[in-house]
Amino acid sequence: MEQKQPKSTTQSPSSNILLVFLVIALVVIIGAAAGIYFISQTENSNQNASQNQNTNQSTGFQNINGKVLCSENNDCPADYSCVSVYAVSGEEEKLCVRNDALNINGATNENTNSNINHNLNQNTNQAVSQNLNQNVNASPIEVADWQTIDYQRYDHGFSIDLPADWSANYYSMGMNEWENFLLVYEYGEETGYLDLEIQFFNNSGSLSSWVTEHQQMLQEDVGTELTKESKTINGEEAYLLSGNYQQDDQTYYNQWQFLQRDDRTYQIAVTGNGVFYQQYLDEINQVLDSFKFINLKPLLTIIEPTTKSDLATGEAYSIAVDWLSEPEMLNISDPIFLNEENFVATRDYYKVGTITNGRYEGMDLVNILEVPEGPAFGKDLYRVVYNSSENSFVYLEKYSYNLSYFQMNFTYDSEAEITDLDPPETITIPNLRVYLQEELYNENKRFSLMENLERLFVDATAGNVYFDPTQNCFIIETPDHLIKQYHLKLDFINDFSEGEYMLDYSSFVPLITWSDGTEVSEEYTYNEMGGCGSRDCHSIYTSEELGGDAALEITGQTSTDENIYEFQSDDNEMLQEIYDLYYAPYPEEKVTYQEFVADHPIFFWKDPFGHWVRFQKLIFLPAVECGKPVIYLYPEEKTEVKVQVDPNGGFSLTDPEYPQGGWQVTAYPDGRLTDSKGNQYPYLFWEGRGINYTIPKQGFVVAREQVESFLSEKLIQLGLNEEESAEFMDFWVPKMQAKPYYFVTFVDQAVFDSLAPLKVTPRPDTVIRVFMDYQPLEAPLSVEPLKISTPSRKGFTVVEWGGALHQ
Repeated sequence: MEQKQPKSTTQSPSSNILLVFLVIALVVIIGAAAGIYFISQTENSNQNASQNQNTNQSTGFQNINGKVLCSENNDCPADYSCVSVYAVSGEEEKLCVRNDALNINGATNENTNSNINHNLNQNTNQAVSQNLNQNVNASPIEVADWQTIDYQRYDHGFSIDLPADWSANYYSMGMNEWENFLLVYEYGEETGYLDLEIQFFNNSGSLSSWVTEHQQMLQEDVGTELTKESKTINGEEAYLLSGNYQQDDQTYYNQWQFLQRDDRTYQIAVTGNGVFYQQYLDEINQVLDSFKFINLKPLLTIIEPTTKSDLATGEAYSIAVDWLSEPEMLNISDPIFLNEENFVATRDYYKVGTITNGRYEGMDLVNILEVPEGPAFGKDLYRVVYNSSENSFVYLEKYSYNLSYFQMNFTYDSEAEITDLDPPETITIPNLRVYLQEELYNENKRFSLMENLERLFVDATAGNVYFDPTQNCFIIETPDHLIKQYHLKLDFINDFSEGEYMLDYSSFVPLITWSDGTEVSEEYTYNEMGGCGSRDCHSIYTSEELGGDAALEITGQTSTDENIYEFQSDDNEMLQEIYDLYYAPYPEEKVTYQEFVADHPIFFWKDPFGHWVRFQKLIFLPAVECGKPVIYLYPEEKTEVKVQVDPNGGFSLTDPEYPQGGWQVTAYPDGRLTDSKGNQYPYLFWEGRGINYTIPKQGFVVAREQVESFLSEKLIQLGLNEEESAEFMDFWVPKMQAKPYYFVTFVDQAVFDSLAPLKVTPRPDTVIRVFMDYQPLEAPLSVEPLKISTPSRKGFTVVEWGGALHQ
């Protein structure tokens, strides 16, 4: 869950010191007859106590473990006792105090007094970072499985061990200070979070001096004193800074570890709060101790050509490849990063084979998996021929993402073909009248990263065929060790209209006869629908998720004599949810629930592998509009501008009115817009219906009360200015107050461009389109953070923001 962190530990800090002040007076009256012991009042103060932010000013008593009030021992947690506490002023409070701090269980009065002083006023690093904010409900978590993460890009090389169920995200190529190499974010449901980030800083001096200076800056940033501990990790000198602080009844924990390699200091920052963080204290220490520098892979430098050129000769030809059994990762210095306008965040390079014929014989075939800047939940694929003798790339156009986006000179081949990479369009399932059809859209995932695959059968051409339960797709492994996705092709489906499932849903008319003799004539889909569209290849459920096979009954047959099932009971949670979410377009009125159920809104069919596939009638799909997209224009001088938007589902509202051919306005550098009638507008406004796309699985979980501060931070990162961000929040924050938590994500700009193409004339230098989607939650959940890179606003800039309006 994305927590509101009072001050970011990754911002450039300054200096301040938290001065720890502990003033405790504990008096327990010992009576011989009553068996009450007297513990003399003790008091300890630091010389700078007047600045202690954690001291209760009314009593002079240090708040330890949240200052739990009590009236008797039963009010306290286990291993705590309710005792009277007196301030110097003589005021009394009854608080829960740890038994080991009191040293009860047979300790003498003399030892008790000594132990209280020792436990409550310890000045060691451990006392500051652990004792003062210990949470007694944190039971350690034992991690059985670990993973080693290797980072090798340019002249950076290190490894770190993480629990196997933690996900690590690569964030940059390590070209600039402060940029994250790696981000790990884990959340425990209702128990807190932890965040791990790795960065570097240029430092030609000693590590110890640099850390001391950095410590002062961090202390001002987090508002608390940090302890400094020297250590040795895997033979390397290292330093650890640690310290906690309180805000909004939360304790935030911080650790920073520093190591030096050549003229760079590497920082591993771990922050978090709650029981979740404390449960992983041992593992966090193991993670920090596991960090080590590793040998760098040879850096292969690609030289940018002097012109953009196509090596095509006029006729297509086939390239033969000797494929590697496993991809080999390369370390490339790529000219694409020399121009910020290429908007590339990271690239991974994998040698997948050696070319054995033609002009490229002996050269390497390399896959490039690229993460673009801005919100992104997928990787773009480029296949290139690497010529080591000339330090050059040739992009194979037929097997690469859109090359027209490149803002640099490059060489490409528009004719070369690799027949091994052209998988069969259709795969026949043995002995059945069911087929698999190649998906138009394909996620560029490495096969080795796929988990929980179910091997189904072997195809003579495609090889092993698997079922992927994460996206309910059928997949094969390509010769270059990526995946290719397939969906069901059924004989009882007519008029199949395929959409790229990531951006749209497929639709068809199933050839079904219901038990009453009527035939289906309306369109259905078997895609899993997300916020504004389909999410997975198929909508598949287990028997348990449907309430058991007994919850279903046969209500029809397909044209291939297969049974069709529906829920026996109309009182069904899935049916009710679909009814609640469907939208009747104006001027139609929403049908009653009874009419809805009678109209066969969903039915189920069992595929040959035992999966229950859900089919849903299109008219009952959840309707989501693009909510208040507004377009700002910032030319460098007064300019006549034409703006055209073409949302897939058309407009539901525009302001000013959208004329045929688009808006024509006069735009000024300060953002003012004037139409032909002299009317002024701050922006162009539109809403559209029927936008369909996959909700990114990456995002953030935000508590209701933190929505505004969260959006304020993220919108700036996404490229909006303060005024644009304020208008965004004015519209969206009130709509995100009904539930205690929200999953918030932002749709990749390239995806939104395909959903609602935007054309601006004259062509702008910078286009920033921010489209938010969200889902209300009753309780927090753990999600993979969405990577965000901040775009640069240069020249004539167009900015648009909007979001999904869930009806």
